[in-house]
Amino acid sequence: MTTYRIAPGVAWVDDRGLPGPGSPVPVAYLTRLPDGPALVLADSSWAIWSAVAAHDELPLIAAHVADLLGLPDPGHVEDDVRRFLDVLISEGLVEQT
Repeated sequence: MTTYRIAPGVAWVDDRGLPGPGSPVPVAYLTRLPDGPALVLADSSWAIWSAVAAHDELPLIAAHVADLLGLPDPGHVEDDVRRFLDVLISEGLVEQT
């Protein structure tokens, strides 16, 4: 089975856990160490990133994304999640095994 994980050397923080007013929408700030660039993921891209941080298999990642976005059926987002994971892999932010 294919699994996913955040790549080694990627630092990130989820805005939901920061003190202060934060962002009006959940965002994740991430970068590849040591040289970046810094990226901001919001809305559905934030949900996918958060799901990869919590799960390693596509069906579980899609279910987590659907839950975070308040969607009733994870099957409706699985293809979109897979496509965005491919982008994250090509950028060296996520690894596929």
